[in-house]
Amino acid sequence: MPPVLIACPVTGDLVPTGETVASLEELEGEYLLIACSDCGRDHEWARAEAVIAAEYTD
Repeated sequence: MPPVLIACPVTGDLVPTGETVASLEELEGEYLLIACSDCGRDHEWARAEAVIAAEYTD
């Protein structure tokens, strides 16, 4: 399954959340927490802010 990505609020770059799903509706909970691989900070993120890598186009 493709990875779920969010935009790092510090750098603006898309980063993986560590979740892999076929659909964002499969995520448990409305808000989740990640340790950002881009800036090193913890970020709380909402399902509505996420994209699935296979669906993302720039």
